[in-house]
Amino acid sequence: MRGRGPAKHDRGAYCGWARRGMLYAAKRMGLIVFLCFFLSGGSGLLFEVLWTRELGLVFGSTTLAMSTVLSVFMGGLALGSYLCGRLVSRVARPLRAYALVEAGVGLYALSVPLWLQLYPKLNALLWQGVGNHYAVLSLLRFAATALLLIVPTTLMGATLPLLSQFLSTQRNPRGVLGASVQIGALGNDLGVMNDADGGP
Repeated sequence: MRGRGPAKHDRGAYCGWARRGMLYAAKRMGLIVFLCFFLSGGSGLLFEVLWTRELGLVFGSTTLAMSTVLSVFMGGLALGSYLCGRLVSRVARPLRAYALVEAGVGLYALSVPLWLQLYPKLNALLWQGVGNHYAVLSLLRFAATALLLIVPTTLMGATLPLLSQFLSTQRNPRGVLGASVQIGALGNDLGVMNDADGGP
């Protein structure tokens, strides 16, 4: 019986060390997730400004053209948040899904300039076909903008439900989720400041 004392002590020390290691790893993972969400908020706003300006070079910088891009962008965010919000409870590993969604946004963003090379010809065809019917022209431009931006904006809208699902399993989920939203807002503020520094 006396020989078991040190073994029990060693097991207890090991369990304590393992518990502290797991807590440290969880905190580190939480910081990484917050950093990713911060950068995601800033990059999302930068994408919005960049794509608005690029499409403005194709369709013109009129109020209607800018409103078209903005409405498609916001509509995609809402669609992604709605669809993912309904399906997120079925996702077994929300953090992994969040990483894949962010990777999808980045990869698609790299392909946008390639797609935009086709849009001047598309705009010319629209002008030749329905240039005399401004309402129809505006509707077709809206459809072309939606076709280009619906995928990345829907993915962007899915990030918050996925992150919320992951954070709901952590300690103090309400406080952590509130902090994540604030961090995402700070990322948006960073994107605004970068855009303001870059000028028109």
